[in-house]
Amino acid sequence: MKRIISVLGFAIFAVSFTFSDGMKNDTDVTFSVTPIDKDEDDNVQFGGAYLLVDSKLNDDYVTLGGKLYYRLNKTDSKEEESQKLEVKRAFAKVRPFGNDIFEFALGKLYSYYLTGGYFSLTETYTGASRWGKTGIGAKTEYQGFTFGVALPLTESYVAFKKDWGINFAASYNFSSINKELPLTFGFDVQYGAIADGEADVNSVSEKDFSECVAANFSKRNFSIFKTFSVFAAFSHNAEPYVANSMLSPVQNKKVADLKQTNLFSLAIRPTIGKVRITSESEIGHSVEGNMIPFYTALQVYAPIHGIFAIKPMAGYYAAYDTSDSAKSFDTWEFYPRAMLEFEKWTITAGWDMFYKKIADSEYRWTWTVPVTAKLKVGE
Repeated sequence: MKRIISVLGFAIFAVSFTFSDGMKNDTDVTFSVTPIDKDEDDNVQFGGAYLLVDSKLNDDYVTLGGKLYYRLNKTDSKEEESQKLEVKRAFAKVRPFGNDIFEFALGKLYSYYLTGGYFSLTETYTGASRWGKTGIGAKTEYQGFTFGVALPLTESYVAFKKDWGINFAASYNFSSINKELPLTFGFDVQYGAIADGEADVNSVSEKDFSECVAANFSKRNFSIFKTFSVFAAFSHNAEPYVANSMLSPVQNKKVADLKQTNLFSLAIRPTIGKVRITSESEIGHSVEGNMIPFYTALQVYAPIHGIFAIKPMAGYYAAYDTSDSAKSFDTWEFYPRAMLEFEKWTITAGWDMFYKKIADSEYRWTWTVPVTAKLKVGE
């Protein structure tokens, strides 16, 4: 009950706080419930619900953001895990000169990533494209150039001595010299050191470099397209989406070799009239071992009439073991959705279906029926 009160209190605070004088506000309040969830064993149950408050205040000098997430888990969850309250994002950015010439940031730095590297269908950052982790960071933008540095930090000094890293990023936007060439090219280098047991940072057992090189082309009124963008990247020693322990739908996502891969990423995002198409893909090979991660998805947003629109999505996820096909797993996803769009509200309902390999030559259907309402508050 205390958690519920806390979340509701934060929601009220966030909505009222965003109306502060002199600052632009951007707040979304999302409530989602999954009344029906069918699992691999054909059990039909309550699939859980969540409340998400995502708030941001912004002016020329300061940006403050916070995202609070409260979830009721599905009915088969353990009692101690039946509820979850989490700060998904909290950050502060300061621009002392009132422009982008210099910015200092503290917190969960989700906006520090190579242009185009956020994959909206999975709500993740592909490969090693995100160089700003939880910690502190700074960046400067001048005449098309962007340079950034970030220092990931843990919550305790003792842990920081044993687990630390530093990340660098640079990019250049060619449209600064030619508006007909809206191309951004960038790269980042990330270094991490992890100590073994009680060892200190001077005797680390593991040192890792991850790198990403990316290009993003984005243009309005391009040929038949109202907008058109394409993103391509190569990441070294990065975790693919199918290895994400929280989000991946493949059965073998926890295979150790899958966590570190050389990965190619591609996203194409055209708009034709009012129809928006999003296509995302990743494919690679493990740095060590014989694993091939693969992900591809396609989503189409199409207004039908008035406030009614559809937003279907289909995806394929796989982690192949080239040395033993019995250890390869894949999952198909089909997600038809319908939407009602009002001035401030968006209501979405759909049927999210997965056809998942759970053992050698054995597939099972699972599905959920999520219903989501999103309120846009502020400007």
